[in-house]
Order: sequence, then structure tokens, then C-alpha cells
Amino acid sequence: MPTYSIIYKIDKKPLGIGGAARVYGCTRIADGERFAIKILSDKNDKGKVDRFKREIDAIINCELWN
Repeated sequence: MPTYSIIYKIDKKPLGIGGAARVYGCTRIADGERFAIKILSDKNDKGKVDRFKREIDAIINCELWN
């Protein structure tokens, strides 16, 4: 698992698998709060990386409206 496993306990079984990533449930170790984390399946595929970055930008823009 990536370095996120230091801050989060990542579930072993994914919640979902798509063409570019897997989504796992995870628990923040500090306070036990549950989240989902999306992990890119192929960081060497420029198309997948670009799409992932666009998804991040869309989430950031949604958060700005709240």
C-alpha cells in the first residue's frame, strides 16, 4: 500500500474497481473517521493520470462552493 497507510488503515477489499483506479474504504487512524480513497491503477498511463487530475480539480471546485 502507498504511504497513506501510515495515516489511514486501508481496507484490503476494494469498494469498486474502474478502468483507471480502485476505490477502497479506509479509516483515519487518529480519530477513527471513515473515508474512501481512490488509488490510481497505472501511474505511468498519461491519459489516466490526466483524467485523475481533472477529477481532483472537479472535487476542489465543488468544495469551494460549500
